[in-house]
Amino acid sequence: MKIDNNIKEFNFFLSGCLVFLLSSCVSSASIYSLCEKDDKGNYVVKWEVSPDPQKGQVEIYSSTNDASLKNSKNPSLVTNVEDRVATLRSTSKNVRDFFQLKANNSYSGIITNRHIEFDVIQNFRDLGGYFNDQDKQLRWGKLFRSGNLFALTHQDLEVLKNLDIKTVVDLRNEKESRVFPDGFLGYSHFQIPIDTLNTFELQKKIATGTFLKGDALLYMQDSYLYILEQRTHELRQLFDILLDEKNYPILLHDNLGKDRIGIVSYLILKSLDASGEDAMSDYLLSNEFIDLDEYTKMMSEMPESIQEAMTVIVRADESYIDFAFGQIAKKYGSIDLYLEKALGLTPAKRQKLRKIMTY
Repeated sequence: MKIDNNIKEFNFFLSGCLVFLLSSCVSSASIYSLCEKDDKGNYVVKWEVSPDPQKGQVEIYSSTNDASLKNSKNPSLVTNVEDRVATLRSTSKNVRDFFQLKANNSYSGIITNRHIEFDVIQNFRDLGGYFNDQDKQLRWGKLFRSGNLFALTHQDLEVLKNLDIKTVVDLRNEKESRVFPDGFLGYSHFQIPIDTLNTFELQKKIATGTFLKGDALLYMQDSYLYILEQRTHELRQLFDILLDEKNYPILLHDNLGKDRIGIVSYLILKSLDASGEDAMSDYLLSNEFIDLDEYTKMMSEMPESIQEAMTVIVRADESYIDFAFGQIAKKYGSIDLYLEKALGLTPAKRQKLRKIMTY
């Protein structure tokens, strides 16, 4: 996401129009903060203090180790509260910096950049930073999500190495993985194929020009529900991996990091008691970090009706999540009951997961 977009979102936030912030973490204290990287690799830190002070200072603490921030005594920068934005240089090209703000004796949550740039990998994001309903913050650097890991550059491998990823979980099927094999395996590599609906009829309709926008919408909604209903065994396998602390840090990926990963990430955030708003916000961020140029070129010679339908397929849409999880909530009584009954996530297991994944 470009910094210009972040400024626009932050202005909405300041005016009280946003309850949550895209690609940021929001503290539940009196300091609300976000962090992104600009095009030069600098960190742009923004904040809002409530109630809004007319004067005062904000102290910005930084470290390459998020766990050490709470013990920091010497701020990296002291500036005026009313500035509401500061730019800080990165410590190193391949090392992430973490920040915590202090103003009026209150501290923000720990923040860093959610989206991480790669030469090849699309939609690579850290799932940390969100707060749950117990006011616990999800740890940064524990769980990542992305598109495929095919044909990585040397620089991509260096970034992955510096993130210290131990476990890679590939949610693609055998054919997808064979055609576009992972170029990074971590220390442990799992393939948990989460197939969607049979695509034969879909391909037939596309070929005959009868696949319309409404068909695409229904197909995506049904595909999401199919995964939740018919792929519970695979989802159980995934949570077993997440419940083993020795596996972390973990990278979950599929092809674009949008649908299968989107559903899984939504489930993970809900299992950690994050809000529905944050879970949806994280899901929709795929629209910011997937490069659709390749797909636009592929679709350019298709009939306009097919182009409209395919645009529905390649985008994350709130209605896909709302429909699928709404049906699941009706069937099981709630998402919490689905997690327990269908996926075997007992209260004890969820407590263990929270212990692993939160500060």
